[in-house]
Amino acid sequence: MKNIKKLGLAVMAFVFASPLLALGQTTYITSISDVERILLFILNWLRTIFFILAALFLILAAFKYLTAQGDEEKVKGAKTMLIYSIVGIAVALLATSIVPVLRNLFSQ
Repeated sequence: MKNIKKLGLAVMAFVFASPLLALGQTTYITSISDVERILLFILNWLRTIFFILAALFLILAAFKYLTAQGDEEKVKGAKTMLIYSIVGIAVALLATSIVPVLRNLFSQ
């Protein structure tokens, strides 16, 4: 019975790893545009994850504010969290918009 479980786990690992093996064979970097494409792909994913986390922190700050029940320390902590999450979103928006602005500036 143990051998069957081990075999099943090995087959499942192969099935889940086979797409990764296929991807590994076709991702050759032949020019600088390939590097730029890969970096932009990674940055887009990181930006998406950051904005999801920022939205979650906004919701968490609102939840903390609503559940503070008038306790000044909890209200202060919730306001601080809210301010930091808004500042983080603003910095991320500026950071993502500076690349197209610089590209347009230097392409003329």
